[in-house]
Amino acid sequence: MAATTESEEKVAPPHPAHHGRGKMKSDLVDVAGCLHAKTEKAILFSDTAHKEDAVWIPLSQCEVENDGHKNFVTVTLPEWLAKEKGLI
Repeated sequence: MAATTESEEKVAPPHPAHHGRGKMKSDLVDVAGCLHAKTEKAILFSDTAHKEDAVWIPLSQCEVENDGHKNFVTVTLPEWLAKEKGLI
């Protein structure tokens, strides 16, 4: 077996979960809309400002940013959840 120098460090193969995907990308999306209600564990949010269109989103799955406008917020959540809730 040939000796290796410090500059010839061995590199581990890519993790199988990442194989074939190329560069990893974020799966988060930002959705602007209206915050209708908030509990300890979830928000009632719509992207139409109509309460009848609102869906509950767990706070454990999102971040809510308010830029100073009363109930208008931007919610950052996983793309799969936004699709499941009909927000995208």
